[in-house]
Formats: sequence, C-alpha cells, structure tokens
Amino acid sequence: MARLDRTRRYLWNATLVGCLLAVGLLGGVHARADVIVLRDGRTLYGEVVSETDKTVAFRHQIDGVWTTQTIDRSSIKALYPQEGDQSDGAGKPGGGGSDPSGAPASAPRPTPQRSPMAAPGQRRPGAPLVAVIPLHGQVGGLMDGSTAGTFDAMLLEGCLEEAEKQGASLVVLDIRSPGGLVSDMEAISELILDWNDRLRLVAWPDEAFSAAAIITLCCRDIIVRPTSLIGAATIVTRDREGGLSALDAKMASPHYARQRQYMERAGRPYAVVAAMTIQEAALWWSPVEGFVTETPRDSTGWTAVDSPSTILTMTGSDAVTWGLAAGSANKLEDVVALCGIADDYDVLDLTEFSNRQNQAADRRLNDVQSQFDAYFRSLAALNQKMIGLFEARQRGDARSVDSLRKDVGREIGKVRNAGRQIERAARAGASRNITVPREYVSQIERDQDLLSQVPALLRSDSASDWSQAGQKVGTVLREWQKIVGQ
Repeated sequence: MARLDRTRRYLWNATLVGCLLAVGLLGGVHARADVIVLRDGRTLYGEVVSETDKTVAFRHQIDGVWTTQTIDRSSIKALYPQEGDQSDGAGKPGGGGSDPSGAPASAPRPTPQRSPMAAPGQRRPGAPLVAVIPLHGQVGGLMDGSTAGTFDAMLLEGCLEEAEKQGASLVVLDIRSPGGLVSDMEAISELILDWNDRLRLVAWPDEAFSAAAIITLCCRDIIVRPTSLIGAATIVTRDREGGLSALDAKMASPHYARQRQYMERAGRPYAVVAAMTIQEAALWWSPVEGFVTETPRDSTGWTAVDSPSTILTMTGSDAVTWGLAAGSANKLEDVVALCGIADDYDVLDLTEFSNRQNQAADRRLNDVQSQFDAYFRSLAALNQKMIGLFEARQRGDARSVDSLRKDVGREIGKVRNAGRQIERAARAGASRNITVPREYVSQIERDQDLLSQVPALLRSDSASDWSQAGQKVGTVLREWQKIVGQ
C-alpha cells in the first residue's frame, strides 16, 4: 500500500508539473519546487518550510535573494507541494478534488498569470519583462536624517542596472514627488538621458512637481495618469530664517542652460520647461506650430497656456493634448498596452530592491556619522588633556606632566585615526548622503598636519615650543567652530 501511495504521488507530481509547464508557469524553476498561487494573481516557487491552520512559511527568491515569508492561508488560492497533495481554495492540504484513495479527481489547469515580482528563476521563457521603478518622495537629500522617502541618481542607476540584468523590455518610472535638490535633479536627468538609448524608459507621473517635473520630461516616453500634475519647477533658495525665495537670475542661469540641453537631448520643447521655471516666461500652443514663448501676431488657432505672471503646472489631459504624453493610463497594464506590449508579460517590481539600496546608504551614512562623532569626541578630550597638561607644567608637577603628555599623544592618535577613516569614506564617495563636504575633508587634512607636530613640540622644554603646540591645537578647534557655526 505504501508503495502504491508513493507511485500515485509521483504520477500526481508528473501530471501537475506537466500542466504548469504547458502554460509556461514554471520557466526555469526546478520541477520539484513547491508552488503557491496567490489570490492576487502571483505565483511563487520555492519550498514550504512549515504550516499552521492559518499560515504557511514559504521560502522563495525575491530579487535573487532567498527569503522565508509567512503567508496567510486566506490569501492563497492554491498550494501545490512537491510531494503532490492538492490544496483546496483556502490553501489547505488535502482539500476537495481527491477521492478516498488520494488520487486527484482531475489535474488542475491554472491559467497564465503576470507575476508582480519576477525574481531570477521565475521568468517564463519568451515572456517580455516590464520593470517598475518607484521614484517616490523627495529628490535627493535626507528626510529626518534618513534616505527613506527620497531617491537619487545612485538609487535609480542601481535599479536600471538590475532591470537591464534581468532583461527588461520596458522600464516604467512610477514618479510621485514634490521635488527636491537641483543637484540631484540634474544628476538624475543626465542619467535618464544616457539610459534612454540603453533601455526603453517611460515616465508614468502622478504628481511631479519642481525637480520631478524636469526628470519626467527627460524621459523619451511619457504616459500620464488622469490625476497627473506636472510643473511648478521654479528654482528656490532658503534664507537664514528658513523662508523660500526664487533664485536670482544670475545664479539660476547655468541651471536654465542645462535644462535647455536636457530638452534638446530628450527631443522636447524647452519652452515648456521655461514656463515651469521662469515666472516671466509666457507660453502659447498651436496644434500646427507647437509651442512659442512670444505672443503670436495673429492668435487665431493659438491657446494661451501660461502668462508672464504665473508658473506653469500642466494636467495629464494637457500633456496628452499638447503632444507631450503618448496617452493616459490609470493602471500599469494600460501603460504597458500603450507601449505596445501584449498581455502575456512578467513584471519586475523593484520597490524592495530600491528600499534595500536606501537602507544600505543609511548604514553607510550612520558609519560616517559615527566616525565624525569619534573625531569630535577625541578633539574635545584632546583639548581637556592639553588644559590639564599646561596646568601641571605651571604647577611644576613633573609626574603629572609626563602622564598627561602621554595622554595627549594618545588622543592625537585617536583624532588622526578617525580623520583617516573619514578621508577614506570621502574618497569612496558611495552616495549623495555620505559624501563628505570638501570643506570638511580639507580641514581634516590641515588637522592631520598641525596635530602631527604637537607631540614633538611638547617633548621640548622650551616655553616657545609649548606655546606653539597650544596654538596648533587651538587653531584646529577654532576652525571647526567656524565650520559648524558654533
């Protein structure tokens, strides 16, 4: 009987795997993998680690990384273990569909599904891959001391490289941003313009204001949402009281020149960007002539899009009417259809991938912050030791002088070591958020030179040498007070 049961399970496995292969679901997955079909349409391949009445612990790949995920049975449509027990609609082993002998009444025939996460090994042979990159939140910088809620060129480049490695036919940039830093906007714009010739990029903006509006217009293809708002890209600066004001014309001029270059490369009219960034710029549109910034002599057939007293923010409908967007879509599947890809495709959602990139950047940022903390703690300790040393010398306490002189040498060693760590991080330049300002690096280099001379001066009995040692340490402290504004 046991032998018969094993034979039946083997035949059940063979039938199930044959059905899955026939509809192209298994792709390159090992034939003996467990399979879970979720109610949201996803199909997962991996290994059932453990089960309860309410959950299934399932080990599978996400972005090439093996992860154990706890899945509620209520979200499982079907579970196909490698040993062959069929699952019912709630994902419970041994459900309806088998007779008392354990043989299945009929082999299940799941229909092809588009997987929201096409991890390596889960791709279906021949199915186009659509990668989705979320560009949500602030452009560059930090939010509450973290990269969470921000994106920059490094994050986008990592996602694009992953999409290219996975063989994406189309990359959708899901943009939802209030804007951000000009420097990061320019870096992202240049990156997109470079990648326009490597992958097919399509911007799918929701609210894309300020820097995000320029980023959107750098994409060769744009598909808007019905709710899209794109524009309000005036360059602003913050005063000492925290107020915002438009950057003066002289300082803004180089940025405007770069934006003209971006639009030329993207094949888009710079006049639209000018209306979004320069209040004095007017904008007129004609279905025949396109965009102009000067009032037409004969306004027949022309539409006044933006006046010299306003900043342009266009709607999704505007973008389609004016020929800046290829169409409007509220769902990803409609975006893909507008791009000419048939229904049978896989989706690579790079949300988790981008989150991990930001988390790694946060760890590096924290490391650099820790190095600076160590640097300033050592400087403070050095200052206290120097004060104690000079007081001991003034008292004529030779024993304390010898002890404190050694302490000063040790603190100088700690400062210099922390400085070298910071210099290494600066040379690495791994991310926007951990790049150390050049002013800081230059001061650390000067510190290293000044402090390296102090121990030798303190070994002298000359009052002049001791005075020089004190002046060098004092110079280091004063310069940092200037830099950090204390």
